Amino acid sequence: MRLDSLPLEMLNGITCAVDSRTDLLSFALACRSLYSAIAPSQLQYYDIRSPLCMPALWKRLAHPDDLHASMVRSLTILYNNRAFAGLDSLVGDAAGEERLPQEYSGFGESPTGKPAREIDLLREWEGDMILALKRMKNLRRFRWYRRTPVIQGENDIWTTLRILSAVRDVQFVDLQCRSGRAQLNTPPIIVSLSFLSLRGLSSLDIRREETTSASTTEDVALLLKMLVQNCYDMKSLHLHFNLSINSHGASIDFLIQKVDWPNLRDLYLHGFTCQTSLLSSFLDRHISIEHLTLSRMTLDSGWQYLTLSDGALPSLHTLDCQSPVAAAILKNPKVAVNLQSLQGIDFMRTVHLAPYTSWDDGVEGDGGDLGEGEQVESPWTAQLADALRTRPSIMSLGPRV
Repeated sequence: MRLDSLPLEMLNGITCAVDSRTDLLSFALACRSLYSAIAPSQLQYYDIRSPLCMPALWKRLAHPDDLHASMVRSLTILYNNRAFAGLDSLVGDAAGEERLPQEYSGFGESPTGKPAREIDLLREWEGDMILALKRMKNLRRFRWYRRTPVIQGENDIWTTLRILSAVRDVQFVDLQCRSGRAQLNTPPIIVSLSFLSLRGLSSLDIRREETTSASTTEDVALLLKMLVQNCYDMKSLHLHFNLSINSHGASIDFLIQKVDWPNLRDLYLHGFTCQTSLLSSFLDRHISIEHLTLSRMTLDSGWQYLTLSDGALPSLHTLDCQSPVAAAILKNPKVAVNLQSLQGIDFMRTVHLAPYTSWDDGVEGDGGDLGEGEQVESPWTAQLADALRTRPSIMSLGPRV
């Protein structure tokens, strides 16, 4: 039987098994009849990036007789630009890129009147979206770029994702929800029991606003336990936790000591502390890492004592970190021999140690009581130059933007 003669329901079942939007487009271009059957619906519903306030879209996808919900592979909930413009620094431009089916394009989050209690409106929007989410049986990626959800418990977003069971990629910003000037009583996502029950994720991206030292440590401990126990094949991990004024960050020792992820490709850590020996061992045994970012990381004994074994990080293509960190990782010429891009560094001959001592205890010990205005000869510039000479594969250098 020819593909273009299959019933639409059977054709939808086949296309829903295609994981790549590019592959889906190639399949649709096989012939004109396939394109006419697939392109208007499958391609438009494959990757939806929508404001939360889209009741018409959610009601259509939630309807039991509608087939479009099964076509959605990626769902991104965008933030309200007017209310949450500060999120730009955390999520970048991607969070503002709306992508909707053509008949819903142009509808935005613009309610005509403000109800007596804004929390009721938020609950209504979330409830509509969750009803639609429950029918997205082929969903693979979910991204939440708003404040913390207001619906908590058995019927919340994270419980729904766990029941769907096909979701492998989760990204969110963990920012406390506010209604006007009044702060709502919504706990951080990373301590939500329903979120912590998610299993089998292969990609996780969490970006969290500045918090107190105590809450960061307690909250992160639950997250790290979930990663160790429930995520056995992590391929991409992005944890960005802004430091509080009086904190060097939460410890990530439990995670890097316990996990072995043979397929880990991308690792981004910002705002953590760890033991030098544990980080050395973690990087030694994760030979599949291709992209590594270490930002605002504090080691117990300082970066100069980090030592990697010969042959470590053979797959590493991109390293993004500050100069003292790069110097420590690359001081062994037999480490990261295939490195192609080194970002976030500088080659200044003299430096102010204060910006480094504020987050690295080890450098602070070497810097003594140097003030912010006093410059010293850079302890790592010569070491970085040696690292470049021994790695002709490096084709790109640059500071962190």
